[in-house]
Amino acid sequence: LHIFMIDVNNDFDVAVLNFIRTVYIQSKFDKEKVRTVLHPDVVEAVMQTIDLTERGIDYVKRKRN
Repeated sequence: LHIFMIDVNNDFDVAVLNFIRTVYIQSKFDKEKVRTVLHPDVVEAVMQTIDLTERGIDYVKRKRN
């Protein structure tokens, strides 16, 4: 179990909460759909794809070493 603190005074935390709110509304309040698209495995895959496409293969190789 991981316990994370959300800081409502932190711009990044607030932006993420607003993003989740927007996604939830866009899904027409489908909790299961939101849980699926925001599953940690999906988030990890998206971040890895961004690392490869936006940061480049050299960045990925450096992070693995």
